[in-house]
Amino acid sequence: MHKVIKMELFRLKKSRYAYVILGVLLFMTLFGTFIDGSNDSNNNVKNETQKSNIELYVDDYDENYNTDYSNKYEMLTSSFSGNIVPMALLIFAGLFSGAYRRHKFDKNVIGLVGKRSNLIYANAVICALYNCIIILVILGVSYVGYMVFYPQFNDLVLGDTGKFAGYVVAYYLLLLSVSMVMSCFVYIVRNQIAAIIIGLIYGSGIVYGILDFISASAGVKDISVKSYLPLGNIYELSMNAANMYSRSIFIAFIFGVLALFLNIFFYHNEDIVS
Repeated sequence: MHKVIKMELFRLKKSRYAYVILGVLLFMTLFGTFIDGSNDSNNNVKNETQKSNIELYVDDYDENYNTDYSNKYEMLTSSFSGNIVPMALLIFAGLFSGAYRRHKFDKNVIGLVGKRSNLIYANAVICALYNCIIILVILGVSYVGYMVFYPQFNDLVLGDTGKFAGYVVAYYLLLLSVSMVMSCFVYIVRNQIAAIIIGLIYGSGIVYGILDFISASAGVKDISVKSYLPLGNIYELSMNAANMYSRSIFIAFIFGVLALFLNIFFYHNEDIVS
């Protein structure tokens, strides 16, 4: 298993798209802090919603959100608002997990790693590592960006460390579960490009709008489907909704573990020669 992980780490280091995705996210984060800083200087308004210009998902995902930044932690977590980060990780998970299938290397790789499940576990480890890197780097760049572009940042209090830690943990686990679901989806669909396209459509929020419309038409208005799915919880998560952390972690665990075992099941029952 150790050798399989080392092999996948080497593949990660050589994957250009991993660096491209990281670079795009860093640029978007820095640009977001610049917009916030410019907006504060010109209008004296500290409003997170200005970032909607660079978001692919627009929805009232936190009805109780207070648009005025009250502390540094709240500003840092605003860099994860919208769906730019989740959709970037959907693309990464689809590309990384589907690389062998796209190049028809499955048979050769399985001969090297022994059990097919080892490849799935190693893929999960890489996704966990890459997600962790993304979150830590975005937080670091966001902190530096706000220090440079946001005049009032240094005057703000740090904030509630417990809430911030809970947010980061919940967000990380939700993001990891989304990556695991995407990896599983690639193996089920058996077509990397088609799986990524479908995953991006789902991540864009269009599916939630359709499902909510169907629920409302059926007379079910008090239940939102997205509240029970990892991506939906990512979009609703915020520092001002700490009561969501436990539910989000539970949903992330259920979907992550389920996707992992389904991935192993379908991969073991697939005729790898075909």
